Amino acid sequence: MDQGSYLILQTKYLRARASELEQIRVSAEQARAADHSSDKPLVVLTAAENSDAILSSGLSKQDFEEFQRIWVDDLQMRLARLSTRGRRIMVRGSGHDVPSDRPESIVNSVHELCAEATAPH
Repeated sequence: MDQGSYLILQTKYLRARASELEQIRVSAEQARAADHSSDKPLVVLTAAENSDAILSSGLSKQDFEEFQRIWVDDLQMRLARLSTRGRRIMVRGSGHDVPSDRPESIVNSVHELCAEATAPH
């Protein structure tokens, strides 16, 4: 890959990450406003690997570990508790980009949710 191609890809990646971070705020506000989704089936997929190189490069090791602890053990669990039928699944072998790292985990979760939603309870 030549230098120009690398810079274009880097710029696109950084724009995508900035957009994602902006949307995280919106998503968090929506989750707080929802407070509780009753008894609808809910799955929260959480990356099991601490592999966000950009984030970890901007934080001390201790701050990055604290961020990961809050993200995994607090925020992701709060999302799962939005439903009485919610659960969190740690996606082994996946970093932040679950759709690219482990797409089958998303497909499997959608199948499970569809089965739960249509099953009598």
